[in-house]
Amino acid sequence: MNNNTDDFDKLLENLITFSPKPDEDDLYVPSSHPPSPDPRSSTPLPSDFVVFSQNAHKRNSTTHAILQIASSLSPPADLILIQEPHFGRIGVNTGMAQGNPIYDVHGCPKHQDWQAIIPPFPPSLGNPDVITYVPN
Repeated sequence: MNNNTDDFDKLLENLITFSPKPDEDDLYVPSSHPPSPDPRSSTPLPSDFVVFSQNAHKRNSTTHAILQIASSLSPPADLILIQEPHFGRIGVNTGMAQGNPIYDVHGCPKHQDWQAIIPPFPPSLGNPDVITYVPN
């Protein structure tokens, strides 16, 4: 073995040796801790609010998978935040009335359960970095 491999093996061994083992006190279950009431309002706060956040690495298939997974959660997600979402060609304009040219339509993936909220951005800056989805 070379010296770099030996160094790595030693570092890994030390990390495993000196890392604490997790116990029950290290785990946090949000549903077991009810929210504090808002003193300004008599309206009760929701006890559970599920946010699903994931990086899609600008892949169309990954963005679709995230939307489908978030729909299948029990309870379903209340909000989806997708970092680096796919934002590109999603179709073509087929309305060729009066000889208008066909052109590509750009946007983000759609899903039957979700409505996309796209922040305003100038096209010169490229695609949005984050897209938020809310339930339909």
